[in-house]
Amino acid sequence: MLDIFTESLFFYVKKRIDQLIKHYDEETWPGGQYPTIIFVVSDDRLKAKTEKYFEEARDGVFADEKDVRLIPLTTKTLLNGKLRIKLV
Repeated sequence: MLDIFTESLFFYVKKRIDQLIKHYDEETWPGGQYPTIIFVVSDDRLKAKTEKYFEEARDGVFADEKDVRLIPLTTKTLLNGKLRIKLV
């Protein structure tokens, strides 16, 4: 899954994380494995806040990284053309 946030307001990121965690907790994903979630945010500050909030939300439903995974990226990283992501 890919979400690109054009706004730098953390409220939108939190709201989307809450939706995804709720969906993960209440639904089963066809095929079993929940997809890796990629968030593209405006800057490093927002990226760090996103990582922290996602870990706390994931811990709240007793899921670990192999159950539901988030890869936060900055717009700069996405656009520099040297992005390498290994999805497992």
